[in-house]
Amino acid sequence: MEACDFKSLVKEKFDARTTYDEGDERHPKLAAELVQRAQLQKGWKVLDLACGTGLVTYMASEVVGSDGFVEGVDISPTMIRQAASKLEASSCSNVSFQVGDLEKCSFTKHSFDAVLCSSAIFYVDMKSFGVTVHSWLKPGGILAYNSLQEPYTPLLPLMSRLLAKRGFTDYHPDKPLSQTHSEEANANTLQLAGFESVQVDKTTGLLFERPMQLSEYATKGYDLVATGFRPFFPILDTMTEEDQAQLQSEFYAEASLLGRSMFNTKRLVEDKHYDLWVTAKAMHAN
Repeated sequence: MEACDFKSLVKEKFDARTTYDEGDERHPKLAAELVQRAQLQKGWKVLDLACGTGLVTYMASEVVGSDGFVEGVDISPTMIRQAASKLEASSCSNVSFQVGDLEKCSFTKHSFDAVLCSSAIFYVDMKSFGVTVHSWLKPGGILAYNSLQEPYTPLLPLMSRLLAKRGFTDYHPDKPLSQTHSEEANANTLQLAGFESVQVDKTTGLLFERPMQLSEYATKGYDLVATGFRPFFPILDTMTEEDQAQLQSEFYAEASLLGRSMFNTKRLVEDKHYDLWVTAKAMHAN
């Protein structure tokens, strides 16, 4: 599969989510923590990569104030429309949005005080894109993003194994997630891109925000892997309904076994994971 097909799947995934913010508890919390960790200052010019519906964009705009500015960019026109609709309903005058592929965007060198990215850094190749982001930042400028520590959930390797059993493998263009999946990987990737003072912290969270029964865990788990992580498993779209039903049945059975190993004292499943929080400074040679 070509990399452009992967990007098309990412775009399609988010274009289909016309009510992205409804019932979403996780992403607003991640956005708020990212903005806090970035330690933005009044008057700063900020770039919000993969801005989605503008969760980070608007929070950052409040911090930098009227003398600052925040620009949001996202590959999905649907996400940008939702972000822009909030702008129309507010009195905010220090934000703007544009549709664009992050890895094809062009910004003036040394033009931003900070570049932020929430819950999306694993969609890009940071080995090359990190160099580009570094060039956009002013000397001493801040890059801040969050990522996932692998394995994010045992449900992902479960799906990979079930597909491999059928002769298929999952797809990562140049394995981008592996570049930001651990403390060491983040530090190495950013240092190679020219960043200094790389700091990586991790916090513990739950996959589905709350403990749940085995049957619900298996059902929601399949929906997450087959839909939320669809760009990494495009082969699902090529399978017949009968083959998908068989795959789903096997997934439910094995996910239930996995869930038993994650029971809390009330025999509810708690699928825990680590969120990684990364900050770094762009230092430019004279």
